[in-house]
Amino acid sequence: MSLGAPTVYELRTFGTRTYAATQRGVMVSDTGGVSWQPFNPDFTQDVRSVALLNNGNLLAVGPSGLFELSQTEIKPSSLPN
Repeated sequence: MSLGAPTVYELRTFGTRTYAATQRGVMVSDTGGVSWQPFNPDFTQDVRSVALLNNGNLLAVGPSGLFELSQTEIKPSSLPN
């Protein structure tokens, strides 16, 4: 799958994986950007930036808020006070 039509706001590379924050969620590539897959297919929120957590999950932030994502779970999160 290619990135195609979604607007890409940010690309981040951690190790051999590249993550794209897009208007349709987070995409991930293990092929240097040749092909892309949804990081979590159920998460389709507009994402402006991503950060990798020590546990392998991602923090994704966008107009709808801050979310902690695994490949199978979506948890709304909040910033510390």
